[in-house]
This record gives sequence, structure tokens and C-alpha cells, in this order.
Amino acid sequence: MKIFLPFRIKDIGGTATFARKFSDAAKKSGLEISNALSFDFDTLFIIADCSLWYPIIAKLRGKQIVQRLDGVYHPATPAGKWYPLYNAKMQIIHNFLADTVIYQSEFSRLSCETFLGTTKATKVAIIYNGVDMENIPSKTIPRSESAPIKLLTFAKFRRQDQIKPIIKSVKLLDPKKFTLDIYGSYTENLKSVFENLPTNIRFQGKKSNEELLQILHQYDIFLFSDQSACPNSILEAMAAGLPVVAFNRGSISELIKPRYNGEIANIKEKSDQFRESYPFGADQYQGYSHKIQRISRDMDVYSKNARLTASEDFNIDQMMRGYISNAFTKK
Repeated sequence: MKIFLPFRIKDIGGTATFARKFSDAAKKSGLEISNALSFDFDTLFIIADCSLWYPIIAKLRGKQIVQRLDGVYHPATPAGKWYPLYNAKMQIIHNFLADTVIYQSEFSRLSCETFLGTTKATKVAIIYNGVDMENIPSKTIPRSESAPIKLLTFAKFRRQDQIKPIIKSVKLLDPKKFTLDIYGSYTENLKSVFENLPTNIRFQGKKSNEELLQILHQYDIFLFSDQSACPNSILEAMAAGLPVVAFNRGSISELIKPRYNGEIANIKEKSDQFRESYPFGADQYQGYSHKIQRISRDMDVYSKNARLTASEDFNIDQMMRGYISNAFTKK
């Protein structure tokens, strides 16, 4: 099976992380994969926004088209009321051109069906992202009871809901007992959020995905507040043995089991996550900080269960078996 992937792996972020993992795992599984225009392929694999010429030409040549979707633009995203324009190319591929559609989660399926419509693909499947356990060191050294609990988050921060609720929540904790390191980059509109941080909250700048994977095990709890279809960052954190605290948005309830591998904090009551971009307030920050404290009281058990969840439910081999059986077998 020869797979054409029209995506250049040159950045950090969810799509680039998936592309890197998939390409490496595909080659180990005996699949040929390339992004070279001259590549004679069997299947076009669309994982991100791309020119419509790729699927149109593939369709005319009788090639199989597989579309992988995480989420879509909707009123709560920066696209606002213009979301149909941002979705247009994805929608055409999803509704008319794709032979197989892969959703990253039930949330991904729901959001796509709500804002793109019904696909005419002959095969539809939900395949969660996978993590390569061998590439991520796990926690091995018991933490000192007297040491502060080290919290961590990382992302390409573009919107307030990705980071502001986390900072607000951590500020409610005892600064002598909890520290937060933030890795990644942020856009100009978030400059004020990162200014004048307390001494126990540190912005550490940008690191490559490979560098982040090697330092995850040095931390205790991973924090997340974004709305996402199946965040690689959460799976990678759990693989390193970090329990996760997240708000109940996107696919979080599909990944996190409260009192087991992490904790889930509530957003504002009756919030529509497709229409409200910042469903947080003082009560939500308080609830989130309480979830962090709950994990801190039973860290070893949460850590063990987080690692076990990644290994059993979200490993890279399991992901590849799903893709091969659903999308990359010759007809």
C-alpha cells in the first residue's frame, strides 16, 4: 500500500505530531508513505486543510481517498460567524469525495456531523490518536514529600481559553506547594495573560516535541483547558505517568476517568461549547484548583493509572491496527 500524505512535517502542534507518529509507524508496518508530488500512490490521506486539487485528481484517477478529521470550525472558534467559509474545503471532501472518513473521537464525529453534514463515505470509523510508549520516559524516582508539586502545560497558545483558566486556577493554590511550568509559544493577543506572572508560574518558552517528551517525567500533573478532538499532549503526558486535570470540553470525558487517571472540572452550567468560547468564571477556577489538590493527595496511584491508560487504550500499535483495517487495505 502506497500512501500520499500532502502535509509537510515541520512544526509542533497536534497535526504535525500526528503526521510524525503516523509516518514512522506506517513505515514500521510495511506501508510506503511520501509527500512527494511525483509519488505513485494507492491512497490519498488527508489529515489537514489542503488544496481541493489533490482529492479531485485522486478521484479522477480512481485512487482511494481517506480523510482524517479532528474538529471543525464553529461559532465558538475564532472563525465566528464565518465558520462555513473556513469549513468549505473540508466539507466538500467529507460530504462528497472521501471513500473513508476517520474521526479522532466521538466528539470529533459529533462536531463534524453538526457543522459539515453527512458524509457519503462508504466507511466511517473512530480511531483515537496513539502514543509511542517506548519514546517517552516514565516517572521512576519517588518524589520527595517536601518538594513542591510540579504542574505542567504546553501548547501553541492562540486563544485565552487554552491558558487563562489554568493560570487563574493555579493562582488559587499555595505557591509554596505548587509550581507551574508553561512551554510553547503564544500570539500577540495573549501577551497580557503572560505578563506579571507570580514566581511559582513560569513561562519556559518553546521546545520541540522531542525535547518535551524527554522532560515530561520530571513533572507531576499535566493541566489542560482547551476544547480538542483528541489531544496528543494529554496522551503523551499520561504515557509519562502524569495524571491530567482538564475541563469537561471536547473529547476529555473519552480520555480521562475521574478518580483513576485524572480529574475533570466542570465548565459553566448549560454552556454550549459550540457557541461559547470562554465558559469559565470564578467557580470554574475554584473547581479546577480543587481537582489538582485531589490528585496531589494520591499522586502515586493516579500516576500508575495514567501510564496504564496510555499503554492499554492509546498506544501507537493499536492506532495503526485501526488505520490499516479501516483505511489502508487494498480493495
